[in-house]
Amino acid sequence: MKKYHLFGRDLDLEMTVSAFAEISELCPDGDISSIDKMLGAPSGQRARFTARCIAALSRGAEAQKVYDDPSYKPRPITESEIMQRPIREFKGADEQMMRILLDTIGTPDVETEDAKKNAEAEQA
Repeated sequence: MKKYHLFGRDLDLEMTVSAFAEISELCPDGDISSIDKMLGAPSGQRARFTARCIAALSRGAEAQKVYDDPSYKPRPITESEIMQRPIREFKGADEQMMRILLDTIGTPDVETEDAKKNAEAEQA
């Protein structure tokens, strides 16, 4: 579990199985392998996606703490709290969320126009 300083407070974020399932469900067809479509979404959709992912990662970390210590009182950050923060704070949070996702699932394959043209030329 890693600690991140986001939105003026220290947050633990963890890609637990539960967080992974939640984030997967946010992706097209409920498939995390199509996350690249969400990352290229219009800015408002992307902001809400990021807020939901950070909230899921926070819930994952807090649930893990409760598992380790049943007396622990969880305090995950919520999507609503994230959405109320200034946009200047949001960019750093978005970058942190991306690092966590990419560390977990790897870099999504993005096919460029040149790659498409080369593949078409090879097939011809």
